[in-house]
Amino acid sequence: MLQPDQKIKALEQDIAFLEAELEAIGRRKEVAEIFEDRLTVANCGKDWAEIAATLQRMQHDLAVLKQKHYFATLIR
Repeated sequence: MLQPDQKIKALEQDIAFLEAELEAIGRRKEVAEIFEDRLTVANCGKDWAEIAATLQRMQHDLAVLKQKHYFATLIR
């Protein structure tokens, strides 16, 4: 089982990866719009929405985890 510090670090790394994915999808969508590829634009929009929702949940989880870790260290 991961320690709280390890969980926080792993979650931060996952969040950074998803943020990079959102940027890449945004660039792909821009190129698809230039070439008027509606299917790719639609797929990028769908992918972006799914990843953004996941990212938002992970950021919330990270905030909660950091707060719990902070209070746990205060109690010790």
